[in-house]
Amino acid sequence: SYTVRTTALGATAETQLGVGEAAGAVTVTPVDVDGDGIMEYRLENDKVRVTLLAIGARVIEYVVKEKGDNVLFKLWPEKEHSDRRPFRERGFYPYGGFEDFLGQASIETHKIYNAEIVEAGGTSATVRMAADYYGNRLEKTFTLDGASPLLEVRFALEFRNPELNMLGPQPILALGKRHWTEDVFVVPARGGRREFRMRPEEYFGEVLFVEEGWNAGRDTVEDVSFVGAFPVSEPEFLHLWMNHPSNGDSAHYYAELQPWVPIFQKTVRYFSYYLWGAAGPWENGLEELRRRNLVTTAR
Repeated sequence: SYTVRTTALGATAETQLGVGEAAGAVTVTPVDVDGDGIMEYRLENDKVRVTLLAIGARVIEYVVKEKGDNVLFKLWPEKEHSDRRPFRERGFYPYGGFEDFLGQASIETHKIYNAEIVEAGGTSATVRMAADYYGNRLEKTFTLDGASPLLEVRFALEFRNPELNMLGPQPILALGKRHWTEDVFVVPARGGRREFRMRPEEYFGEVLFVEEGWNAGRDTVEDVSFVGAFPVSEPEFLHLWMNHPSNGDSAHYYAELQPWVPIFQKTVRYFSYYLWGAAGPWENGLEELRRRNLVTTAR
């Protein structure tokens, strides 16, 4: 575990770095899952199977093999019941997976990214996807470790238009067979750790300011968990959202945990999010992320 300090033009910045031995094996395979002529990309090791969707550059599936469970909510390739509603493209559309809010819903939702395999396997595999939004370039690089469930999603944003000024990367979670009251979600909020469960009768959300850069969830019945990690100093806040079928745009139960990250224009803005899904308590995944120096603390 290292701390890296950089100084330039009188300013100093620090970041954490974790270095581990390369191990394990992972493959990446282009596959047209739904037969629409647009390739998906499947990253797989002995722990997880990850499917990337070029539409919106989403992680559409993150399957924990031990449990046979995709911890992310997924509607695609099915259509939302309101698909043919007039002006439907102006509303949020629930493909599912790990995605990002960027000028929702009309900007990025249906955008098809250019995709390339950067590293085709071995001890890690990498796929890069990029798209142009009216002169603004958004690039996402997905890397799966060969020896663990660790998936990194690295964003690189080179934006020029001030109207697009906030990015909300988010896992849309549905742990186990369904999102229900047996699922517990944990956030390391200022003033003390908070726990949340969905309310079957309503949807709700809360803005949270965090002490550490992570959030977690666990299906306490099916015993499958998820931990997400990100640099704590980058987001303005973490937005927790428990969706409900009464939502006119997305009539489903699921949970969202969004770190809202400011976008800087006329430079390249980098941001990384780490996904870890496994059987057992979420505390185990958090400890593994700490061991890799991927959990950051507010100062």
